[in-house]
Amino acid sequence: MVKIRFALVPTGDLTTHEEAQPDRVKRVFKQIRSSKVVKKAIAVDERSMVVLDGVHRLSALRELGCARVPVWLIDYSDEDVVVFTKDKKAHVPKEDVVRAAVRGPKLPPKSTRHMVRKKDGSLVHISSLEKDVSVPLSNLM
Repeated sequence: MVKIRFALVPTGDLTTHEEAQPDRVKRVFKQIRSSKVVKKAIAVDERSMVVLDGVHRLSALRELGCARVPVWLIDYSDEDVVVFTKDKKAHVPKEDVVRAAVRGPKLPPKSTRHMVRKKDGSLVHISSLEKDVSVPLSNLM
């Protein structure tokens, strides 16, 4: 099983491989501002600091002025982490994801699905690793 570890990291350290949808960012922004809590941390490659899942959460937190972001750091080189297109019909090389984040251009919103292989060989979305963290927004400013 893929190992993860929780951390609070500077917002500026993270980069995204996909563009964000403004309307979705607005919804997440309102939800976080209203609840004053970030319930789910963002999944991030521990080496490149590329966001694997949580582009909209990150965008909303940046708009809220957060200096830090709760993240689950993941070893992206682990063979049990696999990437598919949104429709799950084709694999996406992890190098393409990192390249889009580092050099651009960014991929369209919601174009990749990061999956994790369980012990029984089945695949689940990476968000299944993202346990509730419920970090108060005030701790991120």
